[in-house]
Parts: sequence; C-alpha cells; structure tokens
Amino acid sequence: MKRFNNYDFRLFRSFTDMYEHMREKERTVGLCRLCGGYAWKWNKDTPDIPDIQIQNTSIWWNRQTSGWLRNPDTKEEMGSIYTLPGLDLNYAVVVMGPELYYKTHDKTNRIICIKNYILHPVKRRTQKAKTRQK
Repeated sequence: MKRFNNYDFRLFRSFTDMYEHMREKERTVGLCRLCGGYAWKWNKDTPDIPDIQIQNTSIWWNRQTSGWLRNPDTKEEMGSIYTLPGLDLNYAVVVMGPELYYKTHDKTNRIICIKNYILHPVKRRTQKAKTRQK
C-alpha cells in the first residue's frame, strides 16, 4: 500500500460530518471545495432551488465556471469533477453519490459504478447529434 504522508485523507460515513469538516478547513486555511460526479441533476430552470439534497443539507452545483474558486459566494457549492482540474485547492472534498456503491452482499466487496447515472447535457447533445446524422 502506498502512503501519502503529506495528505489528509479521510473517509466519512456521514455527509454532515464531512461537510462540517470542510467548512472548518475553509475557515482556517481556505481554498476548500466540494466536488462530485454527475450523480444529481442540475436544473437551470429553477436557479433559486438547490440541486442537491444530502442528509438535510441543500447544495447547488457550481453556478459559474470562470472564477469559481476565488468567488466567496461559491464556497458551499459543489463543483463537478470536470470543474476542478487545474485548480489549486488546499482540500478537495469528494462526494460519492448514488452512482457509486460498495457491494458487500455477495462478499465481493467491490466498488460499483452505475454508468450514465445522470447523463450530462453535453453527452445528450452529442448523442442527439449522432442520432440525427444516421
């Protein structure tokens, strides 16, 4: 097993505990953000309603791409895994949504990923374009 002595790697069973830990790190060191895969729908038609509900916590997907990290109003938004590359974070809090689960009932103890759990709009546009070309 490879060890990363300079990293703070933790697994949380409770989203609430993880979220509070991230908020504390944001207060003390800054540049801490949530990120996740496309496990929750993004609804552009209702920007006043949070996209994500986890354990009584309401969170929006990142509502801007340019300057998202430096904007103080976005500290509690969740960035997609595609928003974070190239950003210099002190803490990246990765939220595994319902598209990933740990399979224990058959004793395989594998992490399972449900592909295309939520199809991203770019993927849908690409698929529609391919369908129209046929």
